Amino acid sequence: MPKQAPEIQLAGIEIPDRSGQAKYRHLAEALRQRILDGRLSPGTRLPASRVFAAQLQVSRNTVLQAFTGLIAEGYLTGKPGSGTFVTDSLPEAFLHSQPAAPELDRQSPLPTDDPPQELELRPFRCGAPSLQDFPFALWTRVLSRQSRRLPFQAFGYGDPGGYPPLRRAVAEYLSTARAVRCQAEQILIVNGSQQAIDLCGRVLLGKEDVVWFEDPGYPAAKDCFQRTGARLFPVTVDRNGMQVELAQRQCPQAKLAYLTPSHQFPLGHSLSLSRRMQLLDWANRNGAWLLEDDYDSEYRFSGPPLASMQGLDRNDRVLYMGTFSKVFFPALRLGYLVLPPPLVDEFQEAKQLADRGCSLLEQAALAEFLEQGHFARHLRKMRLLYHRRQLALAAAARQRLPAEFRLQISHGGMHALLWLPPGENDRQVAERARQAGFQVEALSNYRLKSTGLPALLLGFAAFSEAQIQAGMESLATRVLLPV
Repeated sequence: MPKQAPEIQLAGIEIPDRSGQAKYRHLAEALRQRILDGRLSPGTRLPASRVFAAQLQVSRNTVLQAFTGLIAEGYLTGKPGSGTFVTDSLPEAFLHSQPAAPELDRQSPLPTDDPPQELELRPFRCGAPSLQDFPFALWTRVLSRQSRRLPFQAFGYGDPGGYPPLRRAVAEYLSTARAVRCQAEQILIVNGSQQAIDLCGRVLLGKEDVVWFEDPGYPAAKDCFQRTGARLFPVTVDRNGMQVELAQRQCPQAKLAYLTPSHQFPLGHSLSLSRRMQLLDWANRNGAWLLEDDYDSEYRFSGPPLASMQGLDRNDRVLYMGTFSKVFFPALRLGYLVLPPPLVDEFQEAKQLADRGCSLLEQAALAEFLEQGHFARHLRKMRLLYHRRQLALAAAARQRLPAEFRLQISHGGMHALLWLPPGENDRQVAERARQAGFQVEALSNYRLKSTGLPALLLGFAAFSEAQIQAGMESLATRVLLPV
């Protein structure tokens, strides 16, 4: 039975008549703080808007506006016919951890550096999967079963390349779903995509070696390569992906090219077949390497799945990488590298020096998830769910924004691009959005040298259709179209 908010929890909320700030924002901040410090616990039902308005001596519209904003931010959830509730999905580490802070004349519910950004989840954060839709009960049963089945000897130092059944399952999955040409022995299990990129930098690059890098591109990969002492050569991306001919003319001596050919991050385009063949030819002629980051290929909503570039490689120049963090949950730090046979031993040695191997129990559970079909069923469910949310975001943008704002959705993925009117500064718009309680990214933050129209990255995967609708309405009225 839902918990009714005791009156003592709502006592002390005061809405000043004259403060320079709208009344609903004061109310939203007061409720937000009570949720964060535990005075309003998950699942608590708030008073009806009419009752609440009467208690506070404000208009009902003030209460409804505060509720709408907090629903968009993920603190509250509305259940038709039942009322408004504190959401059950707030991370436990987020609750009871924030000391009461003095009221500030701002709209941002949290400081920028406390708590860590990883604990926040507000519209429209990019790259966050829908955790509430993951089958954690099934995952827990699989973990428990594997902990009983594995022999004691298995809990010593294992193969640095990864748990053999998982390597076989990954090789079979990639061969079927992504047209990757590999054997289990070529699979290296890693602690997420970041370790895969880091190992590639350590093994393949020396100081002052040059890396072709998509512009705009993935900032964390840029940081990994630069820390090895390598130099980045930004290669502009257009609708057909990385401009290979430009890179060959201006910087033919590169040692490695890092790219996201199936779904370019962050623009969402696919690398054309002709450019894939150009890259493979260049790598073969120059003894260079291609690192194919297939970070979200599972989420393709229309048309047949795109085959990997690695499957076209006949000269062992492509390293193919992927992660389970986007399909499962970010805390599952498991990903994979598919290595050309000549590199397997060297990468296994580097992995052993780095951490001796990944967590055995999680590897065993993941292997069972793949072998028993749980992964495929979950993936089908999430693909349909994310497609609906992508369409909901597009519909909300059409309803709330004028024509000079254009939402670009692609054939898949977990985010969309909102192109802003020419002349806007997307970094300033993103900062205004942050101050208003949103998590959006400016496209300019992903550029190295390229220029272009301003845009925002809007993630949709982690948010319900109701949250997307309310969030877009709030983003439009409070940030994009201020009165």
